[in-house]
Amino acid sequence: MKKRIIVVAAIIKNENKEILCALSSPVMNSPNLLEFPGGKIAYNQTPKESIEI
Repeated sequence: MKKRIIVVAAIIKNENKEILCALSSPVMNSPNLLEFPGGKIAYNQTPKESIEI
């Protein structure tokens, strides 16, 4: 059975309707692609909690 990893992503928009994107690292499986900020959810954490600054 494969290990399940739960992740979350956020779409962050400013008052000018610009959307925040990040550039993935050149050493990742899918290098140099634009992506929304986010990541793995820690144990016992809600998706909302994991993206709060």
